[in-house]
Amino acid sequence: MSLDSGSRGPEPNRLPQRAAPSRFAIFMNAIRLGDIRSVQRHVALYKPDLNALDEFDYSPLVLASLCGHYEIVEYLLASGARCDRDTFQGERAVYSALTQRIRNLLIKNNYSVSIDVRQPFAALISSLFLGELGRVTAAGVFLPRPNGDLRLRLAGDPECEFLVHTFVLAARSRYFSQAIMSSVDSDASPPNEFTLPGNVNTATARAMLRYLYLVDPDEPLYKNPAIDTDQLSQTLLLPELHHSQGLLSKKSSQQRWTTAIEYAQQDFSKLWDEYLRAPVHLAEDEEFSSAKLSNGARLLRPDIILRVEPQQDDGGYYYYAAHRAVLQSDYVNTAIRFKENMQHAKPSDESPIIVSVDVSPKIMDIILGWFYTDVLTVEPELALELLLAADMLLIERLKTRACLLITTQDGDDLLTGKLGYSIFDVARTGWLTGTFPKLDPFCAKFLATRLERCLEDGSDFRVEFEELVKESAARIQGREETDTIELIDDIRYYLNERFRMRFDGLVTGMFSEEQHDASVQEQDVCMQAHQPEELSLRTSSEKYTKLMADLDELLVTLGLDA
Repeated sequence: MSLDSGSRGPEPNRLPQRAAPSRFAIFMNAIRLGDIRSVQRHVALYKPDLNALDEFDYSPLVLASLCGHYEIVEYLLASGARCDRDTFQGERAVYSALTQRIRNLLIKNNYSVSIDVRQPFAALISSLFLGELGRVTAAGVFLPRPNGDLRLRLAGDPECEFLVHTFVLAARSRYFSQAIMSSVDSDASPPNEFTLPGNVNTATARAMLRYLYLVDPDEPLYKNPAIDTDQLSQTLLLPELHHSQGLLSKKSSQQRWTTAIEYAQQDFSKLWDEYLRAPVHLAEDEEFSSAKLSNGARLLRPDIILRVEPQQDDGGYYYYAAHRAVLQSDYVNTAIRFKENMQHAKPSDESPIIVSVDVSPKIMDIILGWFYTDVLTVEPELALELLLAADMLLIERLKTRACLLITTQDGDDLLTGKLGYSIFDVARTGWLTGTFPKLDPFCAKFLATRLERCLEDGSDFRVEFEELVKESAARIQGREETDTIELIDDIRYYLNERFRMRFDGLVTGMFSEEQHDASVQEQDVCMQAHQPEELSLRTSSEKYTKLMADLDELLVTLGLDA
């Protein structure tokens, strides 16, 4: 029976077209292949949900664990992927781990948000209310936790008072912000105490403060019969409290916790932008005093002034008002402790302590913004400078974040130096700052991917590459002639990975196609079709051999046998 053109069936040799994969599918495929660079780039550019599930019910962490990609598991945990012990996905990630090393990593981090990006921020703010004594720095200096600067009293209970932090209340509550900033247009001093309305009892005040200080961000206040959340949100102008309690009542504890932290980060971000971000710029011979701060900054009772040294392009000093309670720099906090011990100020002297910091105003702005919000926004051009500043100021967690920013750069701009620094600078900075365990693999893989350009005779890249190889060799104390060079070993490894993946992809593609051939004629067609692939495979093999030989020749030229 003949069919007309309008009812023609599918052509027998035409394969059905597939829909283009989604970004999340591409992200999951990069995890499956173990392509850490693609994973990092995807997270940086598209911000995928690291706890979402794909069509096969795999989360990114479970898939990376199952495939045995330790670096990706570590990166996902550092980026906020969750592996809760009381969930199916959490147990699945642990028990399906391909290697014991990955399993130990998950167990070591308590299967939970190993390094949840919000956890340190919540812990920092809540510690101010809980009255923790303080901590000891890596240098052995004890840093006490700063006390509050505002006494909060209750009209209905004169005997009850709370010692709180002005900047926290101003950030978290519109009611307190309006009260504190009521004299912003005058030169009046900030208040030393404040009395809550009579309809706020002790239990309500304590619960409210625990909420503002992120002590129990995941505990719904509406479950406490002694607290009227509607009245509390209206009296203290906390609309998000009423909104969030109703909205989050149906969500899990973790979801409530995450949303509450995000609310707080937005609050502190607004406070930072509105009152503290703009520094005071004074000439080098002009003395700083608190009276030169803006009224808004002064009313927030800053106890630290960070002075940025003069820059070449603009003379003078920049003075940034800040609060010791949020400073996470062991360098600055230690300097404060020594200044407190050395100066013999009167007990009534509330002048902020001035600490000089040798960073640029741009970097100081980024660091202080991160202190107050735990949100890092930085241009790629400033990432390396930020890492150096974080190392100088002894801010370990910021060093880790800066390394993540650097390792997401994978374009030729990092080779040519268009970012203001090159891959060679990144490697040296890793050695200088002690972050080489994170940066060395990235640099080696980057160089292995572009080794042809680094070995090109007469090029500037070759000169810089040779210098870097010699510096890497010199890092080994008492190095013998036949000792390996870590940089060269890493490059050889990633060069092998670069071509091995290409070989495996071609060979796998050839065999998978042949399995679908049903006749000799189709096999002949398939073989003809794969001739370009075989040629490409041969060319890649020759290229790999040549690059390895050129690398060995470079070492001989430099007098290094590795």
